[in-house]
Amino acid sequence: MTSLIWLRNDLRIDDNKALYYACKTKKDIIVLFISTPNQWKNHSMSGKQANFIYNRLLYLQKKFFSLNIKFLYKEVKDFNKSIKYILLICKKYKISSVFYNFQYEFNEKKRDDLLKINLLNNKIKVYNFHDNILISPHLIKNNLGNSYKIFYFFKKKILNILKNKKIICVSQPKIRKKLKILNKKNINFSFKFKKFNIKKFPFKDKLIIKKINYFFKNKFFLYNKKKDYLYLNNTSEFSIYLNLGVFSVRKFFYYILKYSKNSYKNSYILLNKLLWREFFKHLMFSYQNLSKNLSLKPFEKKIKWKNNNLKIKAWKKGLTGVPIIDAGMRQLKKTGWLNNRLRMIVSNFLVKNLLINWRIGEKHFMLHLIDSDFSINNGNWQWISSCGTDSVSYVRTFNPYIQSKKFDNKGIFIKKYVKELKNVPIKNIHKPYLWLKKNEPYTKYPKPIINYEKNKKIFEKIIKKLI
Repeated sequence: MTSLIWLRNDLRIDDNKALYYACKTKKDIIVLFISTPNQWKNHSMSGKQANFIYNRLLYLQKKFFSLNIKFLYKEVKDFNKSIKYILLICKKYKISSVFYNFQYEFNEKKRDDLLKINLLNNKIKVYNFHDNILISPHLIKNNLGNSYKIFYFFKKKILNILKNKKIICVSQPKIRKKLKILNKKNINFSFKFKKFNIKKFPFKDKLIIKKINYFFKNKFFLYNKKKDYLYLNNTSEFSIYLNLGVFSVRKFFYYILKYSKNSYKNSYILLNKLLWREFFKHLMFSYQNLSKNLSLKPFEKKIKWKNNNLKIKAWKKGLTGVPIIDAGMRQLKKTGWLNNRLRMIVSNFLVKNLLINWRIGEKHFMLHLIDSDFSINNGNWQWISSCGTDSVSYVRTFNPYIQSKKFDNKGIFIKKYVKELKNVPIKNIHKPYLWLKKNEPYTKYPKPIINYEKNKKIFEKIIKKLI
């Protein structure tokens, strides 16, 4: 008899629950990955992320081969076709049990529920696990038995669990008895790739471990004070590995504790970010309407967004006339990466200054971020638009000029990505229009496309009427 492990957003061998429990038996093991380009396109997958996944799969294929585990790859059009293919594989290889780790988005959950019904009807056992989060969503409920919608209460509950319950990391499987046939087949993606910086985002385990060790040994204690400075590289850049399941979220949690000397206080900011990630995953699990382009707060339906196509285009291309916004949007297009501070600044500008529907920004981020994850991206865009989870009664805004002066005071980051401003003096770099008009009248860099203060008040007035 044979067991099948279906890999999805858990592209690792170490501390992979589905793989670990499948390999505890003496059955033959087959690992399967199915790419669904049509579905990926509908979900706005980044070309850089697809390229990273492709390289990671080539690497995993060799790793599984070294463990004498058969690895299969198949490309089908969409999720429904993937169910049919799994049933075909089960019949071909006489599969007796199927193992996989949960995904929480609506389409993925619907697919898995349908697969489970089909497998059970064919007398095939199904084992599934909460693997890409720290704590099962079933364990974090309020007094009414519902999932929390406000982070403060969620955080209080999950920290209490984490302090009193040991999070178990499982080992990677040992080399298994050699199979008769371990043929390697080509992995071909029809999804359009985009190049990504392999040095910045390595896909091999040894280099990933090296990256995480370097961060915790050299940057962790500076993280709290320096993470938001745009000209410094002081973030972990580890979200891609957590979101695609390349590195275990449980092991990342223990890294934080280890270098904080088991003090939750010392690890506050980085742990807080990890818990926000967890929170958005739990929200997606509990409130499936979030997968359907609906806001957590129903009042958002009453907002009349001003989706001006010229302003949307200017924002996407980094031609708004606001240097920090333009530098951020150009970095996003070029590298597929923005640090969290800059994500908040550029998204706030789109929604609360340009008065553009947050869904347009959400999709653009998904299309370009190498670490894009639907639940986290969706949660962050709803948060920034004041239409999602929040624990404050006021309208939260980010003044791009203040943020620019605070986190790129000398314009180092701005000048790196906005070459038109290379000659602008430091004192003028955050608001260069008047200097350019006088000194470089033929510049191609545009004047600001909005009056910031005026548009800020418009949004605040709209939201205050609805809250």
